[in-house]
Amino acid sequence: MANLSSSHTTCSSEVLRGLQKSSNKSIPPSILYDEQGSKLYEQIVQLDEYYPYLAEVRLLEQHGLAIAQTLPKDCVLVELGCGTATKSAFLIRSYLSLHGRCHYVGIDISESFLNQARVNLLSTVHGLEPANVQFIQADYMQGLRQAMQALPDKLLCVIWLGSSIGVFASEEAVNFLNKISSITGPQCAIFLCTDLWKDREVLYKAYHDETGITEAFIKNGMKNALASLGCRLSDKEMSTWEYHVSLNSKLRRVEMWVTFPSGFQIEQHDVYIRPGESVLVEFSSKFSIEDLHELAIRSNFYIQRAWRSELYGCQVLYSAVHALQNCWDDTDAFFNDIVDWNSKPVELRHPFLFYYGHANAFTKLKLLNTMETMEMDLIFSRGIDPCVLDPSQCHRHPKPPPEWPSKESICAYVDEVRSMVLEAVKMGRIPMRLVHFVLEHERMHQETLKYMLAQQRRQDFERTYSLRNLQSNGQSNGQEKQVGSMNGNGVPVKDSTPNVCVLPGEITMGADKSDSIFLWDNEMPLVETFVTKAFVVSAQPVSISEYMEFVKAGGYEVKHLWEEVDFSYFREYRRPATWSYANGDYYIHEPGITKHWREVANQPVYVSLAEAQAYCKWAGDFRVMTEQEYHRALLEDGKTVFGLRDGGWEWTSTAFRGFPGFEAMPEYKEYSVDFFDGQHFVLKGSSPYTHPGLIRDSFRNFFQRQYRYVFAKFRCCKSVANEARPRADSNGSNSRYRSAIFGHV
Repeated sequence: MANLSSSHTTCSSEVLRGLQKSSNKSIPPSILYDEQGSKLYEQIVQLDEYYPYLAEVRLLEQHGLAIAQTLPKDCVLVELGCGTATKSAFLIRSYLSLHGRCHYVGIDISESFLNQARVNLLSTVHGLEPANVQFIQADYMQGLRQAMQALPDKLLCVIWLGSSIGVFASEEAVNFLNKISSITGPQCAIFLCTDLWKDREVLYKAYHDETGITEAFIKNGMKNALASLGCRLSDKEMSTWEYHVSLNSKLRRVEMWVTFPSGFQIEQHDVYIRPGESVLVEFSSKFSIEDLHELAIRSNFYIQRAWRSELYGCQVLYSAVHALQNCWDDTDAFFNDIVDWNSKPVELRHPFLFYYGHANAFTKLKLLNTMETMEMDLIFSRGIDPCVLDPSQCHRHPKPPPEWPSKESICAYVDEVRSMVLEAVKMGRIPMRLVHFVLEHERMHQETLKYMLAQQRRQDFERTYSLRNLQSNGQSNGQEKQVGSMNGNGVPVKDSTPNVCVLPGEITMGADKSDSIFLWDNEMPLVETFVTKAFVVSAQPVSISEYMEFVKAGGYEVKHLWEEVDFSYFREYRRPATWSYANGDYYIHEPGITKHWREVANQPVYVSLAEAQAYCKWAGDFRVMTEQEYHRALLEDGKTVFGLRDGGWEWTSTAFRGFPGFEAMPEYKEYSVDFFDGQHFVLKGSSPYTHPGLIRDSFRNFFQRQYRYVFAKFRCCKSVANEARPRADSNGSNSRYRSAIFGHV
């Protein structure tokens, strides 16, 4: 085993800067982790109250292989603050299992911990070769520089567990990640674990345990800070200090303080702590999903993939070069599995091959727009979204060629474009904002390909059955059994499902331009408005089994449930786009797999907005939520309302249009404006096939209300009597809110 070492010295100047302030005194977090502090921390992570350790271990155990698969192949895993490497052992095992070998470097300031880590890894991780395990005794940046010097030809992947990034304020965290990439180079990747903002009681108990170990840890850190300035303190002096925890909701962090009832001073250093004054010894930032995306973007990283529980999260961050290469690898893997690139499973879209050319033509035209335009650039420059009810009507787009280019010529074109783009990115000629722009565009089309693949699966499935076994009208031989009690129209009345009442109140929609390095134009600006009426909404999205009642009851045949323009169109289909009816039963198709409907009965049903609205009427004169109501319901997400952000895009009944103050993005002016037509409607959240980089509360997807193919769910909603009005400004106006523009709900 190689052993790389570096001396570690505490920077007393940082302590002085924090303690010489007239107010809001603090000390640097690194001062906490001397030998005694590290031992106390190891005890803390074993406490029942301290959930982060166990929550992180569970994620590493449950998703270890998926995480290892997302990390760059043949990289060196470099762990910051490795401690005894107990948790990293889970990740190393997964990496070894997947790739057959693993090179690991652990960095920590504690020599005893590094010795324990060496013994732990080599004794518990089967197949880990001693020659591929190295340790550096240093702080984070010193250790990272030494690792780069010792391994100049290796690709490093930085592993940072324990939500240690939480010890930094927002700007400090951005600067820290930037320092990592400046040391490791343009192909940097980071596996980052982060604690999530949650119930206040859970947070408080985690940092104020009954045994007093956390208190001892914090006081030991304060003792170290004063010792670095030449003060030697007795246990008796320290016993007068008071420890307390505060929860800062605005900054989303837990703060740990030491109060000096009698004060404290070090005259030679101009340090004066007044009687009763408190010093912030450590804070632990907690994150929302929005916080994590903002952190990644501002640090010039891209969230490649993320795994989360209710308590904790971890994500792989890629640099621009890595993010592009990985995105392209995902697209290539998809097309490698397609036998016929010319197949067109969705009539309202181009054939598969178009999307392989389009993603790269778009990237070239947006990133390398000063280069000469080629014929392929024009052919693949823009896709189609024709009117569902009249496909002859469509936005501006290039006329499809009489014959599409061959697969071989498209692949050659793609290789050329990617080579040019990578060279420009490596040379620093492409701003990170534009890299995010083209990545999000291609990731969105990967989801397009996924729902096309689901339709391909359905068509292949149905072709395996002869006409005598597959009923074209969606009914089995004989009368389909009716479900539930009947109403006056011969349609069963659906039993009531659990609903939640959401009270009226303020909401925030959209995002400020300064919030992120990249946002689509329709996400901006930030708008504060007001939901004026209370509403009830289904706690869960409508499931396949619930929608099955509607289908079996003949809901597609009942005209009054449908808009007039929709009835004849959907009557032809009689079921959702991912469903088949064969041999007297129903089957549900996903990309690459078909299941009997009972296997997925509790999963959300994927339908068009028109189908969702018909179901809501059938269910008892309900409706689909508006976009404003969706944002109000988000306040209850995970508490009384579930699955708003995931499991399928959430249909709203809000027509797609810009927020007040909307400005079309200069790089892609037609992206939103072409679809402010009253025919497209807003969807929120994400589907199981949505890339993590697109998952944010401000993101607005949009499709025509009759478009059947999206992985889109819905839930039933109804207004109730409780009504409120926005508070007036001092002049009596409601200028802060935009209710008049959006309409009251």
